[in-house]
Amino acid sequence: MSIYNKFNNMATVNSKQRLFEVMSKVDKTFKLNESVDNMNVKPLDEAGRNEANKNYTHFAVLKNIAPEVDGKIVNGWDYRGYDPTELRQFKKDYFFNDMADNQINPKNINVVTSKYLQRSGINPFSFDFWFLPQKPENQKYVDLIYTV
Repeated sequence: MSIYNKFNNMATVNSKQRLFEVMSKVDKTFKLNESVDNMNVKPLDEAGRNEANKNYTHFAVLKNIAPEVDGKIVNGWDYRGYDPTELRQFKKDYFFNDMADNQINPKNINVVTSKYLQRSGINPFSFDFWFLPQKPENQKYVDLIYTV
């Protein structure tokens, strides 16, 4: 993998902020106070992708928080090949325990399929429809969604 590709895989908001700090030390005319939030950066997951895993079949969608975030996706699972009856019967084991492990109150989510979301006009694989806590407009809802 080339150095360019390695940097692109690491390019998160934090690494871009670090780049800003280094550049300001090298070039005194470089403006450190330029906000990373104002840069045209697409949200990235840990693997450097700007969309969710295309193999996800089920999604956790927020409910009863606030109109601005209700309907936003917070998690996805790949349950291809699983019997839908089994998933419904043991939804606590397959979905809600996972949400509790991620410190999200299971009472604040609905679990739906990717087909349901697509029929509703939502692209579940685009991060535009996901709740991303690092976005400034979402900061005021983080305490309502995540438990301590």
